[in-house]
Amino acid sequence: MYKLIDAHMHFDLSASNPATDLVNQLMAADATGCVLILNSTEEVNVYKQNKALLDNYIICTSLLLDLQANGKREVPFTKLHPRLSGLTRDNYPQIMRIIQDCEARVITIDCFVYGHSLENDIGIELGIYLAQNLPDRYVVLAHAGGVRLLECLMQTKTLQNIYYDLSLTINYLWHSSIRQDMILLLMHHSNRVMFGSDYPSFSINEAKHCMSQLCEKAKLCNADGKNLFYENALKVYGL
Repeated sequence: MYKLIDAHMHFDLSASNPATDLVNQLMAADATGCVLILNSTEEVNVYKQNKALLDNYIICTSLLLDLQANGKREVPFTKLHPRLSGLTRDNYPQIMRIIQDCEARVITIDCFVYGHSLENDIGIELGIYLAQNLPDRYVVLAHAGGVRLLECLMQTKTLQNIYYDLSLTINYLWHSSIRQDMILLLMHHSNRVMFGSDYPSFSINEAKHCMSQLCEKAKLCNADGKNLFYENALKVYGL
């Protein structure tokens, strides 16, 4: 099996010790490390309180973008969650300004289609907007569009600074027709896809099991597998 970086994890805040729980997940999967997504103040506090332990396992942390941020502060890895933050197209100029102010090098955008708030279903479009206007930054489309995976791929494949993580989608939609779209994505763009579990939604081992089957179906070579599970994350996050 390949060396592994989980490019999309969260704390399980229901665990008695979320930090130790995260480390145990990584160790159980023999993972080299992870990208830790911090979507809430509670998650940020858990990280700060356990930084000495976690920094041995975490490649980097990605903070949810604060639209109320004033002044310049360096946040190299940031996360945009249109549904969680209530973002619409009206927020585009504000988002651009803040990302430039915080000098974000990697912008992760939630693109999983869910819920009835259609005005917040802008993940793919927002990714295109940022990738075009910030060509020197990486834009990671988290969950690769979910049920809109094929649409996501066809609309963004020409933008070379856009990458995809298949976290959540790979397990949540495993028994749907989207599985064939995931195979297509891997067949043609494994050099721009990163492995992720979206823990605690699914464990690393559960996601790894599904991804391994997709790699077999896509007939990926050894180099493609290394890119998917490890090398692409190293490249995107500048390690």
